[in-house]
This record gives sequence, structure tokens and C-alpha cells, in this order.
Amino acid sequence: MLSYLENLPGKINIPELTNVLGERLKAFSQRVVPAPYQKLLGELSQFKPGPYSSRVLDGTVSIGHPNDLSQQERQKCIEMARKFGPWRKGPFELFGQLIDAEWRSDLKWERLRPFLPGLKDSVILDIGCNNGHYLFQMAEQRPKIAFGIDPTDQYYAQYQFLQYFKADPRTQMELLGVDDLKFFEQVFDVVFSMGVIYHHRHPLLQLEYIRQSLKPNGKVILETMTIPGPADYCLFPKDRYAQMRNVWFVPTKEVVISWLERSYFKDIQLIFDVKLTEQEQRVTDWSTFRSLSDYLHPDNSELTIEGYPAPWRTAFIATAPTTL
Repeated sequence: MLSYLENLPGKINIPELTNVLGERLKAFSQRVVPAPYQKLLGELSQFKPGPYSSRVLDGTVSIGHPNDLSQQERQKCIEMARKFGPWRKGPFELFGQLIDAEWRSDLKWERLRPFLPGLKDSVILDIGCNNGHYLFQMAEQRPKIAFGIDPTDQYYAQYQFLQYFKADPRTQMELLGVDDLKFFEQVFDVVFSMGVIYHHRHPLLQLEYIRQSLKPNGKVILETMTIPGPADYCLFPKDRYAQMRNVWFVPTKEVVISWLERSYFKDIQLIFDVKLTEQEQRVTDWSTFRSLSDYLHPDNSELTIEGYPAPWRTAFIATAPTTL
């Protein structure tokens, strides 16, 4: 099941990972709420498997050409794609059909691109990879492997759906979370943690796991939600932040730097610091639920609906130490 990890550098506890992943895949196959994803994935056999032609053009991950399928097959494929929705990260184009996700993930990637270390022949980890949009972007630079982890059933199913047609051996995804990084030691050249750290109770423990999983002098790309405010202050929402219950800490950018420094990272560099707007996160035909505009205060877009400072998106690149 995890044989593709066996030839990677560093130490990976594959027996323990296999046990953990086996239980999660078993639960995934038995779950029927909110959608029977295993059944949907089983229906993919009606289509010829990939690889189909693919490319990234203007930030859109494009898989297949309209003429690769009959009109009836193409219609069935698009109907199936909608059943895996809502689609949070994108954009994708599947056999000519645009999947316009809630998040314009291509905008974030373009901000990161000038600062990225060389990814060719690298071993890359994407924590909280969602449906694999960034994995497919990374694969364009021909890494040894772009490995994604995300414990969310729906995102795993969306990735498997796309990968059935893309069939890119350079990308892999598993139903693992950031806590499972304790099974990896000095494995990765580059670790991406984008939009993850504030969703967990222990940000410093996450950074410890990331540092442990990186090779000496490996790079972390840490992108997070932040707020403007006094240096060295961090918001701890009483109940919700922008209607999200799973947000535990919303730091200022100075706090993120302190977290990285106190986690022994070095050469910390700010990549970008921008206010989140509806250009980047919005309701679409492929994600019709509420989005950013519904989470901001109706009379003041500088505040969330709860009255907290509205979110910014901030990213850093930092280097793992050679020794502690």
C-alpha cells in the first residue's frame, strides 16, 4: 500500500503508518454520510483510465481533452464530478469542463512561485493538501514525489477521482494528518503547510513535527491566516472566527515569525502579506454554499461577522536547522 515510500530518504515507520492508514481506509469505505464516496469511485471503471494529456495553463490544472471521451461519457463524467462537490480548491478543467472551485488556489501559487526552492527531483510534502490542486502544480516541476496528506474523506475522494484520469506517478495522497508526521524523520526536502496551522490546537507541536520530517537545511513554506494588530499578539476566538469553529489561533505575522524562531527554524523570509478578498474566495457554481462575503461584517468588511479583525493571508519560507 505504501511501497512508493520505501525508497525515500530518512526514516519512515512504514509498519505503523500501514496500520493507521488501514483503519482510516476501512472507515472511508464504510462511510455513507455525507456521500458514498467509495461507491462513486467504484463507478470510475466505466471510463478508460489515464494517463490523459494534462497541463497547467494560467493556474488551471487541465486534465484530458473534450474529444478524449464520447459526448455521453463526458456528460457522465461531469455529473460524477458534481457528486464529489462542493469543490473548495481549484480551478480544474476536466475534459474541457471548468471546475470553478470556491478558492482561486492559483492566485496563492502565483504569489509563492518566485520564492520557491527548486522542486525538480525533490521529495515534497503538502500538509492538508485538499483535493491535490497544489500537488498537480508541483508535479509540473518534476519532483521525485509530491506527497499529500489530508484526513478528510471528501478531499481524498476528489483527489482519487482526478488522479484516475491524470494518473501522475509523481503525486500521491493518503488519509493522514499532521500528527502522523511523527512517523517521518528527515524525509522531505520541502514541506508546504498552507492554511493548516490555525485549524489545530497546538501550532508549535505542528512545527516540531514539520522540522523533524525535514532533512537538515530543508525548507518549509508556511502559509496561514493572520490578522493585523500589535506585534506578538495572537487572537484566540471565544467561539467562532469568520463562522469557523475549527480556528484556534489567528496570529499576527510577528507571532508567526516567533513561532518559527522558537521552533529552531532559521533564515525566515516573508513571502507575501495580503488581505483576503472575494477575488480569491467566493461562491461559485461548483461550491454554492456560503463563502467569504457571508463571513464578514455586513457594515464593515474590515471585521468578521463576530467583530474580530478580518483575515489576511501571509506566507513565509524558512530553513530547518542542521542540528539542535
